[in-house]
Amino acid sequence: GPASIWAAINIGAERIGHGLAAEFDSQLLEALATKQIPIEINVTSNIRTGCCPSYDDHPVRRYFDLGLMVTLNSDDPPMFGSNLLDEYILAHERYHFTLEQLRELAANAAEASFLPPHQKLNLLARIEQYR
Repeated sequence: GPASIWAAINIGAERIGHGLAAEFDSQLLEALATKQIPIEINVTSNIRTGCCPSYDDHPVRRYFDLGLMVTLNSDDPPMFGSNLLDEYILAHERYHFTLEQLRELAANAAEASFLPPHQKLNLLARIEQYR
């Protein structure tokens, strides 16, 4: 629930995995947006595990629109039958993310990664080429 996300933030978490419970606490959503703590979103996994009851109920679009630093991720592709490309296509087709917004999601993922700074900058430069 939200309390576990607050606890993670309070001990200095650099990013939040899944983070679906944040939607139940408006102050938490505000803190995540203000602090720009990355939220790793795995839509297909969230649906297939039952963490989210349906695609229509998934908060990915709302999180993005509220200014949270959303990243799209795949979660155990062999188990859930989805990969990162599928997650981006899903975001585009079901949640109407524009190509520019998809580029922003990719940049968020690069920013949130644990790559060394020079590799992160190189990756961000490659992402920027798709403007």
